[in-house]
Amino acid sequence: MKREDVCQCIRSGDERLDRVIGDAIGKSEVEIVKVATRRVERGVLSAVFKVDITLQDDSAPLRWILKICRDDLDIRWMFRKEKIFYTAFGPNVAPEELPFRLAKSISSSEEHIILDFVDNAICHDLLGGCPENKVSFLIHAMACWHAQCWGLDSPVLKEDDLENSPPGIGQRLLPMQKEYLFASKWRDVVDQMIFGIDVSLKEFATQLCCKMENLKLRQIHHIVHNRKVTVIHGDYHIENWLFPSDGSKPVLVDWTAWGYGNPMVDLAFFFVVGSNKDVISNHRYWVQQYIESLVKSNPKIDRSEVSSVREWLVWALLCQWMVLVCFDEKCRAIAGAEHDESKRKALLEHFNRVNIRALMCLRETGCLEMLKQIPNVTIEERKEAKQVSDLTPLSLEGA
Repeated sequence: MKREDVCQCIRSGDERLDRVIGDAIGKSEVEIVKVATRRVERGVLSAVFKVDITLQDDSAPLRWILKICRDDLDIRWMFRKEKIFYTAFGPNVAPEELPFRLAKSISSSEEHIILDFVDNAICHDLLGGCPENKVSFLIHAMACWHAQCWGLDSPVLKEDDLENSPPGIGQRLLPMQKEYLFASKWRDVVDQMIFGIDVSLKEFATQLCCKMENLKLRQIHHIVHNRKVTVIHGDYHIENWLFPSDGSKPVLVDWTAWGYGNPMVDLAFFFVVGSNKDVISNHRYWVQQYIESLVKSNPKIDRSEVSSVREWLVWALLCQWMVLVCFDEKCRAIAGAEHDESKRKALLEHFNRVNIRALMCLRETGCLEMLKQIPNVTIEERKEAKQVSDLTPLSLEGA
């Protein structure tokens, strides 16, 4: 079917959207009658659409999910990474060994990703947190993925977009940038947080941050991201899961922040961003469940590495707290720009809960004792960190 004929069938009103869909349909070599697009209320850094394509021969219609880069954000690096995952890495993963599956990729570039739509899938909103009956599965699935990719040596992982920056949302911040921004921003962050009746948590937050601001925090970044043992998802939370109502394997999506790195970046992110207070209170139990699933899925993993997982988690939580402090103002700005008052309130409450969970988890880990391993920062080192931070604009696009 000619491209101009395809475009005549689309007419979404968005020239770029029409072009991306038209190119994908052209590659599919199908004859179409009609294309309908509908904006989906998911995605903060990208626009997401459901695409329904009616075919001429009365066969089953095509249904796609299209994620396209927002015009006002330069996040092409995210789309490049996700394209690498779906075209070069994901197809080589053995799905029968996993309790979930990967979405089928239709088309990808540095500005869009098109995936096959999962019919009748049950989705959960991140703002609502992970449902209690899904926590065990998400921990198990994470461990199985990490186990399968543990110690993997793949040429795909040598791609520039993967090798030259740490995986994980927010982790691309330069080590010295994290150090300086944390020291200069933490007081404002803690002052704006709503702690409720847990007054002791605010006391802990102040104690922790007063300790951290005098340390050479770049070392925490290096401790976490020099520990490269497996492929991580990087944005691991409930909203990136699709659960088919027919009981078939769930689907894990949104691989924009994946890469070869420290598995505890995934676990720390899940605890902080996507769980709830009960999970945090019982995080030792869930870490043990993760370890048991990890070893069962791959008995060849070095036992010394497994025994160090709990320590790795503390460093990953500290690193995640640094990221949250650095981006807190940006996140609040996103919420403030929301026109719908209820959504604006929900986002602000979510960001506050995320910060609360990070501190709750750190309070339970004995992190203050571990911080004794990090030396104090010198005046010259802090000046150096400031220079790096001043030369590197803080943006969500670079997260």
